[in-house]
Amino acid sequence: MNSPKRPPADFAYRSDPELSNPRGFLTRAFADLASSLAIGWTLHKAGFGSRRRAALLGWIWLVVPPFATAATCLYFQSRRILDTGPTKLPYSLHVFIGVIVWQLLVDSMQAPIQQIRGARSIVTRSTLPHEALLIAGLWDVLVGAAIRLPLILVAALAVGVPPGWSALLIPLGMLAVILFGFGLGLLIAPLGVLYDDVQRAMFLITGVWFVLTPVMYSADRGGLSRLNPLTPLLDTTRSWLVTPAIAPGFSIVVSASGLLLPIAWLAYRLARPHIVETLG
Repeated sequence: MNSPKRPPADFAYRSDPELSNPRGFLTRAFADLASSLAIGWTLHKAGFGSRRRAALLGWIWLVVPPFATAATCLYFQSRRILDTGPTKLPYSLHVFIGVIVWQLLVDSMQAPIQQIRGARSIVTRSTLPHEALLIAGLWDVLVGAAIRLPLILVAALAVGVPPGWSALLIPLGMLAVILFGFGLGLLIAPLGVLYDDVQRAMFLITGVWFVLTPVMYSADRGGLSRLNPLTPLLDTTRSWLVTPAIAPGFSIVVSASGLLLPIAWLAYRLARPHIVETLG
């Protein structure tokens, strides 16, 4: 099999700044995005299956964490180690949905960096648009969400909570979380791809962020969780299991995500020549 060809000299490097011709910059960006849609799906199918086959337990790793975390929190609550306050759903279901939503955020934040770092040879030696790799990573997260979604309904029925018609909206809430996380991850990606320190910092930050997110307790307890942009997304997605209520701030965070994602993508486009040069 022939190795990927190194891109032509004018592919990754330009003598003039990218934004010296904004219209040309945007034209190239959207052309690469359009051509990457089908390629990204193909890369996802090739990579997702191989990664699951390489893991001994395969798909089980997608569903074990919510059950394990919910069981741990139930133990802490029963021993009065954790003061959770009253929750609108049974506590086990409250935590279960919270962990699934939280994991979607983490997965979507990590996807851009993991995709680019994992395809270093393609990034530095091929003319394949980076958008194809990013779309493949986004598909990975979306498929993971689709696999976890039925677990919410099964868990609800198991604890005696019949889902209402608004449960049909849960995929929209999960999608909002994924786009929010993917936008953040893409914004960090130019530094995260080049420096291991960024990934270590992300690990620490997400650990603190988890504590400030009402996964194990109710958002009604207030505190810093009210300033957490994930709180309205999580509360809304969780409440949609039984009622079509929308948490305050949900629309604001969704709108901000809609702005963040294209800004982060174009910022990555500007950083791409430096990424290719450094990785190469």
